[in-house]
Amino acid sequence: MAPIEFVSNIQLSCTKCRSRKVKCDRVQPCQSCCLRGEPDQCRFPSSETTDLNAVNQAYEIRRLRKELDSWKAKYTELQGQMLPSGPEGGTRDAFPTLESSKDSLPSPPTSNARTMSIASESSTGRRPAPGAELASVDEKSHLHFGAPGLTTVINEFTNMHVKTSAAQIHHIPEAIDILSARYPRGFPFPTLWKAVDGIAGIWTCLPPVDEVLAYVEAYRQRAQCAYPYIYAELQDDEVLRRFLEGGVQNAEQQPSLLALVLISIALGIQCSVYHRRGHKWVSGAMEEDRRFSEVYFAAAFQTLRIMGFSARPDALTLQTLLMMLPYLTNSGRCCDAWVVHGMAIRVAQSMGYHRDPTFLRPSPAPADAHVRRILWWWVLYQDVHLSMIFGRPLGVSGIGDVLPPELVTPMPTTFKEFVMPYTVLMRQMLSADELSTYKIDEITNGALGLLARLPPVLQFDPETWTRDDFSGPPWPRNMLAVLHASKVHNMVILLNKRRKDIEAREQNGEQGVGLQRILSSCRLILKCQEFMHKHARQGLLCWFSNQCWFNASMILGLNILDHREYPELESDKEELRKSYTRFQDEAYLGIHELAAIAVEHLGRMFQQVGIPMEGIEYTSHATSDTIDSEAMAAAAMAATLQAAPESDMDFGGIPQSFGYGLRIPDTLFKNGDICSNSWHRV
Repeated sequence: MAPIEFVSNIQLSCTKCRSRKVKCDRVQPCQSCCLRGEPDQCRFPSSETTDLNAVNQAYEIRRLRKELDSWKAKYTELQGQMLPSGPEGGTRDAFPTLESSKDSLPSPPTSNARTMSIASESSTGRRPAPGAELASVDEKSHLHFGAPGLTTVINEFTNMHVKTSAAQIHHIPEAIDILSARYPRGFPFPTLWKAVDGIAGIWTCLPPVDEVLAYVEAYRQRAQCAYPYIYAELQDDEVLRRFLEGGVQNAEQQPSLLALVLISIALGIQCSVYHRRGHKWVSGAMEEDRRFSEVYFAAAFQTLRIMGFSARPDALTLQTLLMMLPYLTNSGRCCDAWVVHGMAIRVAQSMGYHRDPTFLRPSPAPADAHVRRILWWWVLYQDVHLSMIFGRPLGVSGIGDVLPPELVTPMPTTFKEFVMPYTVLMRQMLSADELSTYKIDEITNGALGLLARLPPVLQFDPETWTRDDFSGPPWPRNMLAVLHASKVHNMVILLNKRRKDIEAREQNGEQGVGLQRILSSCRLILKCQEFMHKHARQGLLCWFSNQCWFNASMILGLNILDHREYPELESDKEELRKSYTRFQDEAYLGIHELAAIAVEHLGRMFQQVGIPMEGIEYTSHATSDTIDSEAMAAAAMAATLQAAPESDMDFGGIPQSFGYGLRIPDTLFKNGDICSNSWHRV
C-alpha cells in the first residue's frame, strides 16, 4: 500500500470520486480509491490547470445562435447582390457566379445598443438579464415541405440524379420561397369590418346590382370551368337580382348565399384582368386589380365568420370555401389555401358528405344527394392536389363510402372521365411510402391512359397546338386540355423520380427508363407553356401551370449539367431559352410572383449550362404604340384610384363602394409592424 499523504487546503474531491459521484475524504490516496484497489489512480486537480467556472449551457446556446444569425445575414446579403437589378435583366452581369463574388464579401454588421454582442458581455463577466437576448425565429425551420411534392421535385432530382460539381454550387429554390410570397401580407385574412356591425356592415361594400351581375358573369365565363358544380343561384341573373334588390334583410336570412356572391365577385375580378384591358396584359394591372378583389374575398370570409360557419354550415358554405382555393393559389398564397381547404374538409365531414346519401337518415332528396356526391369528390380532388403541391399527408384519410356521381348536366364531362380516376391514382401514389418499380409503371400507364381516353377536343397535341396558325377549341376547353396534360405529366415526374433504377444506364450508354420518362414529360410541359403564351394568354395567372413550367425548366437544365452530350442537347437548350423569355415576359407584366423567381434561378442556371445570355432580352408581343397606350392606360387608372372620393371611408370607417372604387389600403399589403385588424385610410 502506498503511504498516505495529507494534502492541505484541498477543496475538491479526487477525479475518480467525482466521476463515480461518491464521497471523498480528500486525502491522497483517498479511502474510496484504496478500497477499490486503485490508490495509484487517485489524482486531485491542480489549480493551475482547472477551470473552476461552471458551464452556462443556456448562455452558450444563445451565443452560438447569435453567431449563426450573423452568418445567415451575411449569406442573405450576398445572395441579394446576385439578384437581377431590373425588369430588363437577363444579361450575364445580372447573374454573378459565386466565385466572382468572393472578393466583394460584405463586412460583418456592426453591433448597436439594441443587439449587443455576447462576446462583449462575456468580457465584462456579467450575465445578460433574463429575456435580454432572445433567439431569432427561423421561419423556414417551422414549415414542412415533404415528398413527393411539386415544389421539392427539383431538389430531389438534384440529390438523386445530378452528380456534377456545378450542380453542387447551384442555388436550388426552396419550397418556402415558392409557396409563400416573397413579401408576405401582414393580414392574410383581414377583418375590415367591426364584428358588431354584422351582415349590414358587409352589405355596404357591395357595388351596384348591375356591376355585381357583370362580375358574376365574368366569373361564369372565365373561372366556372374550374368547378364541377355551381349552384343555381349563381347561374340565374334574375335570382341574383331579386336577392340583391331585397336589401340587407335577404343577406341576413341567407348569409351563406351572400358569401357565395362575394367570392364569385373576387374571382370575377381576378380572372378578367386580361379581358378588361382589351384582351392583353398591362404591366401592373394584376396587382392593382388585386386591391379590389381582396376586399370582396375579405368580405366573403367575414360573412362566414359572422354566420358561424364552423357550427352551422350548409352546402353554400362548403362551395364558398372551395371557391376560395384557386383565388388564393393564383394570388401566390398557397399556404393560406392549404389552411382554408383544411376547414373545407372539416365542414364537409361535419355535414356528413363523406357518407353515401342513401345511408343517411333522413335521406336527402335525389337532387341534393347528387350535389353531395359531386362536392365530396371535389373535396377529395382538391385534397390530393394540395397534398401533391406541399408533399404533406392527405387531409382525408379515406375516400369514404360515397359512390361516384352520375354524369348529368351541368357537370362537365371531364369530371367522370378525368377528375375522379385521377384522384384515385393520386391517392395511391401519395398514400404509399414505398412503391415498387412494377407499381410505379402501373400508375404511370394508368395516368397516361387518362389522357388517351379524353375526348379528342381535349387531347393536347404539342406539334399541332403550338403552331402560330392553330385555331383549336375555344376557352375553356383549350385551358382544360393543357391543365389535364400538365397534371398527368407532373404526376409522371413525381412517380418516376422515385424509381430505384433512375440512374441505371443501358450497355450502349443510354439513359434509364425513369429518366427518359421524366425528361419527356418536362419537354411536353414546356410545350404547354408555349401554347399558353401563344393562344391562351388569359390563363397565365394559373399558379399551378407556372410551377410545372418552372420545374420542367430546372430539371432540363440540371440534366444538361449531368449529361454534356446526348441527342436532344441542343433542342433542350433552345427550349430553356424560350422558357426563360416567357418567364421574363410574365415578370415584366407582373402577372405572377413565381415568374420573378423563375427568372432569377434560370438566369444563373444558364451560366452553368453554357447557354449564351446575350441574345435573351425582354421583347413585348405588342408594338411600341401599343406599349405607349398601355402605359397611358395604366397611368390613367392609377390617377383615378388616387382621386378616389373620401366618401368611400365614411360610416365609421367601414369600407363603402359606390361603383368600381373600393380597394384594399397599402397598410394591409405590407409586412409591417401594424397589428390591428382595423380599416386604415389609404
